[in-house]
Amino acid sequence: MSTMIDTTDDFVTWFEFERRSQKLSQSEIARRGGITRGAINKLITRKQKRPGPDLCIAIAKALDISPVIVFHKAGYFNNIDETEGLIQNILYQLEGLSQIDKEDVLDYIRHRKQISEKRARYLT
Repeated sequence: MSTMIDTTDDFVTWFEFERRSQKLSQSEIARRGGITRGAINKLITRKQKRPGPDLCIAIAKALDISPVIVFHKAGYFNNIDETEGLIQNILYQLEGLSQIDKEDVLDYIRHRKQISEKRARYLT
């Protein structure tokens, strides 16, 4: 089996997991992404070997995640680890927030870090 097919299978499996975990139909993904349901169906039925850049962007929009993650899952970017993917998604989510909301998110992260550090001290 070729690498391209492995990437496609992995992408479709990932996409279907994400879609179902958000309880989104193919039609809703298409509506949110501004694409046809046929484009989604072609990908899911593996009639399309790999999503093109426009489809990756549409899927990212529909799932409300960073396009970097979708491009990585589609095999366009190879060197993104789990932490980098999480960072990219956080940055993507922060884009639409006001400065005050961004500061609140940072305060929350600091608070969670303090809890984690206390827990680590307790466990050692």
